[in-house]
Amino acid sequence: MIIENLTITENITEIWTAFLNMTINTVTDKTKPGVSRNDDYRLRIIFLYVQPIVGILGMVANMLTFAMLIKSGLKKPSNIIIFGLTLADCFLLITPINIFDLTARFLHSKETANYFGWECSEKLAIFLSVVNRVLTTLHYWGGFAGTGLPVVITLERIFAVFFPMKFATIVTSRRAILAVVSVWLFWGPWACFSAFLRDFRYTVLPSGQSIGYEKSAELLISNFLVVQTLNRYVFNFLSSIVPVSIVTFGCVMIGFKVKHSLLQRQRMFSAKKTKRPSLKTTRTLVAIALIFATVHGTYFTMTCAMVDQFINDTTFSLVLDAIKLTLIYVCGSCNFFVYVLLNSKFRNILIGMFQKTHSELA
Repeated sequence: MIIENLTITENITEIWTAFLNMTINTVTDKTKPGVSRNDDYRLRIIFLYVQPIVGILGMVANMLTFAMLIKSGLKKPSNIIIFGLTLADCFLLITPINIFDLTARFLHSKETANYFGWECSEKLAIFLSVVNRVLTTLHYWGGFAGTGLPVVITLERIFAVFFPMKFATIVTSRRAILAVVSVWLFWGPWACFSAFLRDFRYTVLPSGQSIGYEKSAELLISNFLVVQTLNRYVFNFLSSIVPVSIVTFGCVMIGFKVKHSLLQRQRMFSAKKTKRPSLKTTRTLVAIALIFATVHGTYFTMTCAMVDQFINDTTFSLVLDAIKLTLIYVCGSCNFFVYVLLNSKFRNILIGMFQKTHSELA
């Protein structure tokens, strides 16, 4: 219980302490109404343990990616695009480690278990709500931008593979920056709108317990059906099936072209031993694009097919939604490992960074 006459700093300290207790005592008697104890246990395990671990590891991995990119240089178009994608992944991974969101979900007494909010004074609840919405905006923005940037990566590799002689003139650093910024600017307004599509309310329950909470702003928007339609049939498709289809088709084209070029090269120089052309950049970027297409394609399929047609159990669908989100967070955390495993330049930079740190500490 948060005491109302404490300062904001003391209240936040109380929330942090309660959050730690909440993660330690994962299974409690404060199961949400309508959610079985087993499913509530699974949700808590996913939201309080699995997703935060993925989020923290992903943040560390993305910070290392930033360091490698800076060491490698940001003049190369592919590095500029990877930088934009890494930033998107960092924003995406804010929510799994967002204490304000987690306390709003799980830190409740039995009377307030159905609310998404905070049991505290009204001023503090408003402050927490604003901070949470700002962090949620960054989360949405990174998530949406992270679906457009793999398309940019795929197009950049198509130009590199199909037009190698003109590639340097077609794909420049300036155009790469323009493409990355355009993706971010396109999704910015919708990310802000989506995050703030909630109404804040503060109420005192019959038991005397006060809570500041957020709920859908459906009643405040006269054309809410239009908003729902835009979200479901326009922006959901623009952030799922459209980029997944473009990336998949583009990667297939790149694969065929690379294979065809290698066969032609072998025929032309069959009598001589020729050095195999370096494909490390193409291999790295195509791997990133394929991981994106696989994970987001799976997410879209599960959302459209499994939830709507095969799942009647609402509580199980909540668990499934949490698992789907975890897949997206894993996707936002694993690009670092692709860079290190498939690109010797990034791998050598990383080894050099650790060797330098070790020598400085020795």
